[in-house]
Amino acid sequence: MIMIAMFPGTPFPLWAIASGLSGFLLVWFGRYQLIENFLKILIGLMFVSIIGSAIVIVANAGTMEYGVTPSVPEGSFFQILGILGGVGASITLTSYSYWIYAKGWRDKRWIPIMRLDVAAAYAITGLFAISVMIIAAELLFGTGMTISGNQGLVGLADAYGERFGTVARWVFLIGILGAVFTSIVGPWHGMSYLFADIVRIVKPVLDHFPTNVAIII
Repeated sequence: MIMIAMFPGTPFPLWAIASGLSGFLLVWFGRYQLIENFLKILIGLMFVSIIGSAIVIVANAGTMEYGVTPSVPEGSFFQILGILGGVGASITLTSYSYWIYAKGWRDKRWIPIMRLDVAAAYAITGLFAISVMIIAAELLFGTGMTISGNQGLVGLADAYGERFGTVARWVFLIGILGAVFTSIVGPWHGMSYLFADIVRIVKPVLDHFPTNVAIII
């Protein structure tokens, strides 16, 4: 949906297939350093675009006041639990052990850097989440609009563009595209390490089984 918002009139299946193939080719042929550098670029785009957009919103908010008191909409408890378990706390932490090995951080002297690395990652994730909430609060509060999924993000980008212009809308969409594509490449790359490790562990065990039993398994 993000690409359709950038290029209206283009078919959704085209971008869905292109995104999948791009992620597949990067993971299949790309070495770790290439993937890391590519993700750094996407994260940089996210940081400048989304957090920059939030700063623009706050600077032009007028009388709008923001609070940090949490509230849970009725009937959304299980959705919140799903988000807590799915954002930066599940497969990414599993993949991180493989990424640090590929990077060459293989002994105790790297532990302080790992701690700093993880802390910085969660800090950026938190800033990103707060920025999206500020943008949504400013653009949607009192309008009766709600957002859901990628289509909702496109609607948010359109509202942002109406307020600050076409260039601002494009900047926001580029940031969202970076966020979406990191969610494709990162987990796929981490899962490939995990799958290869499972095969490495399981294969010697299966080799000790009789041929007919191994085939059944």
